Amino acid sequence: MLQLTSAGGTCPVETSPGFFGAIHPFLPMSYVVEGLRRLITGGGLAPVRQGGAVLLGFTLGGLALPPWPPGGADEGPPPGTEPVSARTVDTGRIAPMDSSHTRRDATRRKLFEAAVTLIAEQGFSSTTVDEIAERAGVAKGTVYYNFASKNVLFEELLRHGIELLATSLQTAAEKVADGGGTRVDALDAMIRAGLDFIARYPALTQLYVAELWRTNRAWQSTLMVVRERAITVVEDVLREAVAGGELSEEIDIPLTASALFGMVLVAALDWQSYQPDRSIDDVHAALSRLLQGRVSGRPA
Repeated sequence: MLQLTSAGGTCPVETSPGFFGAIHPFLPMSYVVEGLRRLITGGGLAPVRQGGAVLLGFTLGGLALPPWPPGGADEGPPPGTEPVSARTVDTGRIAPMDSSHTRRDATRRKLFEAAVTLIAEQGFSSTTVDEIAERAGVAKGTVYYNFASKNVLFEELLRHGIELLATSLQTAAEKVADGGGTRVDALDAMIRAGLDFIARYPALTQLYVAELWRTNRAWQSTLMVVRERAITVVEDVLREAVAGGELSEEIDIPLTASALFGMVLVAALDWQSYQPDRSIDDVHAALSRLLQGRVSGRPA
């Protein structure tokens, strides 16, 4: 009973009375729940490894104890009379699909949207879990059920957002390639896809750019990983363009990819903040001329 009430499976232990929080680290079920939660929601596997080590310790400790009562354990049922579990019976039916995964994804999206808006408005330190829960329209416990802490929520937010951006860039490049376009045309399509993404998620973009300049955050390593994910998509197209003779071999591919990525980010934010009367077509046309004239060496 103590394990059920203090493991944090039904509701986060942070919302339980202090007694259950005090015994939480000393019960094996706590590590099972935390490990399963991390495997389901994603993120680093450190809690899974820690939980596995702790459970292994409990197992070895249990095996080291002498049998009780002395003289051996119950021999169990006679051979051939093994009970059949209801869960092992094959009924020949396919179990209906559980919609819990879909609901979980929807909840996480709501939490992402609430968190990115609040953090962009008032900063990470000033944003509380209670505010995120209220903005998302969920209970505070729901936040902790999906994310172990506010830091973990923010890290997953960065991963989720930049993965969406990288996917949109890659999709734009592949669409041009399927249509027989050049690699430079693919880069131009990626610029447009980046502008479309930023126009759709302005708060996320502002947050990402702001965090790039901070080096004292717990998620700095995560930020570098997600940045590399987006830059690599641009680098791949640049390499193909050089290999196909569309671009000069003298181009510094990593630096050029970073320059193109940064150009889109800064130009889009400037457009939205200081020149909102301009259309996205105007901004794209200006950046396209820079690409065609400075990178490819040919007029637009």
